[in-house]
Amino acid sequence: MFVRDHQQQAFTLLELLLTAGLTALLMLGVTTLFITFLLTATKNRLNQNVRESGTSAMQKMTELLRNANSVSSNCTTADESGAEMEELSLIGPDGLTTTFSEIDDKIASSSAENGTYFLTSGEADGDRLRNLLFTCYATELGPKYVNINFTLSTLDNQSESSPNNSSLDFNSGVSLRN
Repeated sequence: MFVRDHQQQAFTLLELLLTAGLTALLMLGVTTLFITFLLTATKNRLNQNVRESGTSAMQKMTELLRNANSVSSNCTTADESGAEMEELSLIGPDGLTTTFSEIDDKIASSSAENGTYFLTSGEADGDRLRNLLFTCYATELGPKYVNINFTLSTLDNQSESSPNNSSLDFNSGVSLRN
């Protein structure tokens, strides 16, 4: 009889454990990168939404102020150091008064003809207004200069480093044309 010497081909336990360990480490690395990507994308989306909301509100306010006939708030008492106010009223080219103020964590634009509408979204959409401040400055040669400052944030009960929080400061100035 002829006897063959068969060697069986198989993996040892050590080879299997080493392969499983390396695969687990590789999967952990890939998962960490994926989670980091998702958190960064979420943070960027929130920043973009807050930036768009704040920029839109700032553009509407500066346009109305630039074309206003006059500012009827405490700007009449402003000097070189400025007069700070939490709300601002202006008389538009149509002769109607419009007031910008903070109502329910939103920038509100109120007028007799158009009622009240909001320039920023608000709590239901996540944007929260903080520190709305108008500063009027008197100028020697005519129109007044108004500086507008406010902060928009997404969640006020989250830490600054939370991926669910975005906070941006907005600042702009405008000179009245009329």
